[in-house]
Amino acid sequence: MPIIHPSSSSLSKGTVEKIAEKIAAELSYQPGADLFKFVKQLGGRVCIVDFWSTSEEHGALTVKAYNDFVINIPDHTSPRRDNFTIAHELGHYFLHYFKVVDQLSPDDVFVAKRLGSERVEWEANWFASAFLMPEDIFRNKFRDIEGDLFELSDYFNVSKKAAEIRSIRLGLLE
Repeated sequence: MPIIHPSSSSLSKGTVEKIAEKIAAELSYQPGADLFKFVKQLGGRVCIVDFWSTSEEHGALTVKAYNDFVINIPDHTSPRRDNFTIAHELGHYFLHYFKVVDQLSPDDVFVAKRLGSERVEWEANWFASAFLMPEDIFRNKFRDIEGDLFELSDYFNVSKKAAEIRSIRLGLLE
């Protein structure tokens, strides 16, 4: 069974973010919602991988078919970190798997491993950030709570660092 790895979508950061927000809206994902259930609704599953397993298994996506995929997350990270990892892997699924799905044979397996800092990883991070924290909702919440990063991270169920990076990306913080 041949393994196919992702290649860059070559889309701009802004385009990736718009795609992520559109997918979240079309699939009725609400900020802070349970991503384990969301993945299950898509036909996938999230598996928690033992800390002592190979690092390649942590934060990996394996797709056998469009409604048959597995996202692995490590057992030693926080639930909020896990949400970003799951959304990151969904980025690979929507941006990179669907880019090549028509070219795959039934025996091919698509595998994205969260290693390195190549463009495909940036794209998956851009996707995750916008998927979990859509711009309009994020801006409104940021304004309502006067930029409190702890409240933002609670509302969007992400790490404080993820909320901070999104705030900077949207020009809300320096």
